[in-house]
Amino acid sequence: MPVMLELCVKALSRIIFRPFLAKLRYQSLFFRIYKLGLYGMNYGRNGGVNAEHGGLLVLEKYKSSHSEKLVIFDIGAHTGEFSILCSEILGDEKISVHAFEPSRVAFESLESNTRSMNFICRYNIGMGQKRSAKWLKNSGSKIATIEDSQFNGAEAVQMESLDAFCSEHKINFIDYLKMDVEGYEFEVLKGARNLIQTGKIEFIQFEFGYFTALQKPGLHFHSYIDLLKEKYDLFRILEDGVVPIAAGADSEIYNGANFLAQLRRTQ
Repeated sequence: MPVMLELCVKALSRIIFRPFLAKLRYQSLFFRIYKLGLYGMNYGRNGGVNAEHGGLLVLEKYKSSHSEKLVIFDIGAHTGEFSILCSEILGDEKISVHAFEPSRVAFESLESNTRSMNFICRYNIGMGQKRSAKWLKNSGSKIATIEDSQFNGAEAVQMESLDAFCSEHKINFIDYLKMDVEGYEFEVLKGARNLIQTGKIEFIQFEFGYFTALQKPGLHFHSYIDLLKEKYDLFRILEDGVVPIAAGADSEIYNGANFLAQLRRTQ
């Protein structure tokens, strides 16, 4: 749209909508429009496999130009839903999945659900900033959270960093890193600083929303932007693909959503 025409449309819109703007009687309507807009942009819909579908569609397109097996890390694998979805979309023979689940109860289900899938390596550990012992609240639940101190009902779990794990297992490149760790994603990324800074991860999928900020006071979406901006472009995941995210106040939305960071390739 030509600049002059765009300015005219904006000016006309202000004239038409001016009687309705910032008026008390219309706030309920605007709030409904706002909520509908968020929902349409896939905010507030995270937590289901469908929310991750768009990211895997990007990976499927990426796979078409790579003959080697794709290395996929499923961090917070729970009972194997994402790992199984990778198989359905990408094909068993094209992928090598490393699935990490610290909860003993969930890990037993993960093993049971994926026992026949030889392309999946399973690990009963969690990922964080460094190798350490932590405590898992609501163990076995999809909303289990990592805590620093012991309390009644918590399960002791072993944590590892991605940098240390990949070095120890001689994994030189991760094609797709998926995280679903209920607010602990930023700690996982801090444990992968070397991999991130050296461009050894192609795609990074993570969640961000109110629950993340509640778990880690002072953590904002811009914390992720600042950590990844040197090497990665950021996208919001939809059901049928991804849409770019521009840094700014408009990106700081706390309704939960899934995001994808893609390694920026220099021409």
